Amino acid sequence: MKVSQQDLIKIVERASTLSERLSDRFIPDKQNVNDKQVHSRLEAWCQVVAKGNTEKFAKRLAWDGLNTNTVVDILGDVRLADTKQLPSWTETLWEALEVDLNTDNSDVERCLDPEDPIPFEEVYLPFVQVARQKLIAQVGESWHLLTEAVHISLERQLLKKLGILFAKSLHIEFSLFKALKQSPFTLLLGRLQSSNSREQYQTFINDLKAGKLLSFFQKYSVLARLVATLMDLWVEEKAEFFQRLALDWPTIQQTFQDDIDQVIAIQLNLSDPHNRRRSVMILTFASGLKLVYKPRGLSLEAAYFQLLNWCNQQGSLLPFKLLKVIDCKTHGWMEYVEHLPCKDEAAAQRYYQLGCLYV
Repeated sequence: MKVSQQDLIKIVERASTLSERLSDRFIPDKQNVNDKQVHSRLEAWCQVVAKGNTEKFAKRLAWDGLNTNTVVDILGDVRLADTKQLPSWTETLWEALEVDLNTDNSDVERCLDPEDPIPFEEVYLPFVQVARQKLIAQVGESWHLLTEAVHISLERQLLKKLGILFAKSLHIEFSLFKALKQSPFTLLLGRLQSSNSREQYQTFINDLKAGKLLSFFQKYSVLARLVATLMDLWVEEKAEFFQRLALDWPTIQQTFQDDIDQVIAIQLNLSDPHNRRRSVMILTFASGLKLVYKPRGLSLEAAYFQLLNWCNQQGSLLPFKLLKVIDCKTHGWMEYVEHLPCKDEAAAQRYYQLGCLYV
């Protein structure tokens, strides 16, 4: 679909945050003031910040040098002061909206799983496609350090994250769409045959693919911003991972295994996302080697195993297992240890003996 500069400006203005509206980047639109809307937003803000207590809310505003009179203007419609300087996320959004949803998307459809479908997943494919293209452009030859199966895993991770973001808004719009299509008699009975429901679902998807996605984002402008930001952060995080893997490859070979080959499997989302949505991953190489990648320095882990090594040298009752660690200061690689149950009673006794020593 064709997206104009004015379309993007409208989304940016509607998706602006309070702090942005208070800056000189936005100008209150005093010609089209909706008093009811402004009052409703002020009440909602007071409820969130001070549970409806106006005195506490006024005190909180005062901490930032504000009062209700100064914030009223920014709670209505605002306009960009400089329409030539749009946020970087708008470029990503524009690229995704420009993708023709009705063309062959087989290169990204591979991230769809018929056994585990995601509601409205067809709508998310152009966003995955654009993010994938951006990632490949940034990592270059490092892309081939991972097999196609791993590439698909990364793309499906993004697909699922998009599904979580889109879910509520698309469900609301689909419910409205169905209500408008049903007859008063059907609405009264509250029944809808499954076959008809499937047809309506496909019609709803086709309408979005035919050009209604832009109007959807103009209605849910904050969602548009979140989607584009998620794509940018996914590309940033994955590009960093690819670059670190390529740079550290010789050190990984020297430390863990000389004959490592491509990464053939990857486990994602193994920790809470931190520092612009970075999280822990577990990599499996073609050689069988498994490593834990952590997007933070591992100096603490390295020091811990140095301590355990010292304990082993002192002749402790049972030797501690020492794990190999590569601390790269900004990130690190660690030997993977599989969690297994104790094989027998003797193993259980050793487990609790070492557990007491750890405590």
